[in-house]
Amino acid sequence: MFEGFANVWTPVALAADLRADRSLAVQVAGTPLVLLRDRDGKPSALLDRCPHRGVALSLGRVKDGCLECAFHGWQIEASGQVCHVPWNPDAKLSALRGVAFPARELAGPDLGLHRADQPAQRTRRTWFPRRHGRALRPCTGG
Repeated sequence: MFEGFANVWTPVALAADLRADRSLAVQVAGTPLVLLRDRDGKPSALLDRCPHRGVALSLGRVKDGCLECAFHGWQIEASGQVCHVPWNPDAKLSALRGVAFPARELAGPDLGLHRADQPAQRTRRTWFPRRHGRALRPCTGG
């Protein structure tokens, strides 16, 4: 995914818009993602598709830092690991996963997303356009 992206952090949302008690649906390069905060309050990004039946995870709710699918109640951790399957105590949770993407809060008000197929590299400085106006501002990427 995101083949055309450079190997840099890309702003995808405002950090203030991502609350601990609800997810945030975004699209990046035509790919639907859902952002959430994990149990420690760190931002996370998942493909907005439940690994069970493909329902948009953004329709569900955040419960203890996990996303609960609105369709069958599967719970997915911020890492993509399925942590609970209702009515199936014998489910092999270790084999069930959603698709997670590296995410973090960038310097300033932005949440960043990184390509999943390459390791995130520390960068000294990246420039992002301001949300309002045409001026550029620095954003430390490390």
